[in-house]
Amino acid sequence: MSKPNPTKGNVKMNLPGNKTYEELLLGSCLNSFNAASDCLLRLDEDDFTDFQNKSILGALKSFFKETASLDLPLFLEYVKKKDSLEKCGGISKIMNVATCVGVVYDYDQYFQEIKNLSSLRKLILMNLDSVELCAKKDANYQEVSTDLLKRIFAMDSNGKSKTYTAAEILDAYSENGTFEEHSEWMRKRVAQGMTPYTGIASNYPMLDQTLGFFRNGAIYYIGARTSMGKTTFMLNLIISMLSSGKPFPIGIFSLEMPASMIIAKILCLMSDVAFSAYEDAMILPEQYERIMERSSYVRNLPILIEDEEDMTITKIRARARRLVQNEGAKIIFIDYLTRIKSDTKYSSKHLQVDEISKGLQSMAKELNVPVICLAQLNRASEDKPGAVPTLSSFRESGSIEEDCDGALLLHRPDYYDKNIQPGKLHVIVAKNRIRGRLRKIEFQKLPYSERFEELKDLGEVVKKLNNEAYAGSMDDFEDRFSKR
Repeated sequence: MSKPNPTKGNVKMNLPGNKTYEELLLGSCLNSFNAASDCLLRLDEDDFTDFQNKSILGALKSFFKETASLDLPLFLEYVKKKDSLEKCGGISKIMNVATCVGVVYDYDQYFQEIKNLSSLRKLILMNLDSVELCAKKDANYQEVSTDLLKRIFAMDSNGKSKTYTAAEILDAYSENGTFEEHSEWMRKRVAQGMTPYTGIASNYPMLDQTLGFFRNGAIYYIGARTSMGKTTFMLNLIISMLSSGKPFPIGIFSLEMPASMIIAKILCLMSDVAFSAYEDAMILPEQYERIMERSSYVRNLPILIEDEEDMTITKIRARARRLVQNEGAKIIFIDYLTRIKSDTKYSSKHLQVDEISKGLQSMAKELNVPVICLAQLNRASEDKPGAVPTLSSFRESGSIEEDCDGALLLHRPDYYDKNIQPGKLHVIVAKNRIRGRLRKIEFQKLPYSERFEELKDLGEVVKKLNNEAYAGSMDDFEDRFSKR
């Protein structure tokens, strides 16, 4: 165990630590199941500086693993049985910690600061050791620097190796098993007329064919200028994802729109009723009945909405981790990027968005679920012919286009040209790191609703008709064509 105040030569080092934050975090874990489940397994006793706090943490981790409980009297009995009460500072110390809660929902702030200070302490001690090694007569620069870098890398990866052999990768290739098992699974899927992709299907055929589903561990941005319908398209995606098979938990961070409005919009979309008409109470009796029927169905949908303004990237990562680990969320939606606050004050919005973008990218990889984030596009492309957005249109930062695995840009032609058929939505797949395919897919808004349906690709229709014509007689072909 590292000494809290090591002495090197004639200098006594005061290592950074925060006893108050340690007690606040322990208090949060003793009072909140979410805080305990999110933090305890990611904390080591050496992350704390106070001996009694270390002891309480160790006892609390063991107690929580064995019982999955936060009952304070039971915890006190547990500590007594383990003969750890004195090391923990006695009943009075534990009771003081249990009431030293602060704001429970800020537990992630305490956790991040404690981890930061712990890393700084370890870094100081590593460098002090390196100084001593360098001062030795037989010191070798290459050996000392290699050892220091090795220890830093080990600290950054929490002691877990990030290097895998080819055999290890092939043996744990996907959730379907080994590479060979996964390949056989793909062949069987194709033979059964299904898509051979893993991840979350949008159930929009051309979008799924282009992206190969929304992949686990990948970050996608849906970009559009103001009034293009980002949130509406997101809700259409969610409804489509839930439309086939058994519904799975979906996490939504709604940083702009209240949760009640999100659910009301979903109900209206599923009932083919315009939300504006519903809000004005200008709907037909049969539309009202459809909404009421759908409400009983929507009640049972596993839609999990985090409804809070001005959330930081750290808080989003903590809550997303809880949604995935505790609630089983299979995909995370965020509405929208520039509403997320940075944990650090920056001189420019550009740097802030850079940090948030990289935080979301890391979150997707850590949680191993697709993350879909909405983002604003700048208006520079409005001066171009047709005002069609491009990948460089993301507002505030170039990091978005660099960090993302996929970028979907929304464009409504009728917004700029009133002579064009209304209701068309172009979804431009402008980046597709996993599959490489870029494409423009047309959607059409249904009348009197905000539902979008994917239009058939004309090229695919023509190809199908040609195949049918070649396979049968011209009379049969003309008959089939006339029935379309």
